[in-house]
Amino acid sequence: MNCKNCGNPLREGDQFCPNCGAAAEPPKTQAEEQKNENVCKNCGKPLQEGTMFCPYCGASVANGQAPSQAAWQPSAPPQPSQYAAPYAQGAPAPRADDAPSGGFFALGFFFPLIGLILFLVWKDQLPKRAKSCGKGALVGVIVQFVFGFILGIVAGVIGASQYAGAAIAGLALYL
Repeated sequence: MNCKNCGNPLREGDQFCPNCGAAAEPPKTQAEEQKNENVCKNCGKPLQEGTMFCPYCGASVANGQAPSQAAWQPSAPPQPSQYAAPYAQGAPAPRADDAPSGGFFALGFFFPLIGLILFLVWKDQLPKRAKSCGKGALVGVIVQFVFGFILGIVAGVIGASQYAGAAIAGLALYL
């Protein structure tokens, strides 16, 4: 029999644990032993019939010992080198002098084709500078499209009004 407080083995007849001084339980009768058959020997919690392992502490019902803590440890985390893309696959690392640039944004804005070319050339070696060129090119294309659309509508309205004015003037000649 072991001490319920510290787990130290007790001798037959001990009323107190010689290690921690806790009171020892009196010996159980045979009826009490049969009654406690469906109790975990490790933690003392009740078990259902046919249970192989205690659902509270994980101890085997057959031997009453809890599994080793190593069984509960998760596997080792993956090495960071597996996820350090794209530089882990042999692509060159970005240079230290790389920084976003307003000048290259403006270049890409006013000349979107040059901004796109610079973006594609620099995207691996100078990613921040390339991003500036790409953003400038994208914004430049969008602004040019919107400006062209608005200019087209204005030109259409002016042309239609001139056509309508000429038609009215021409109609007046025939009257």
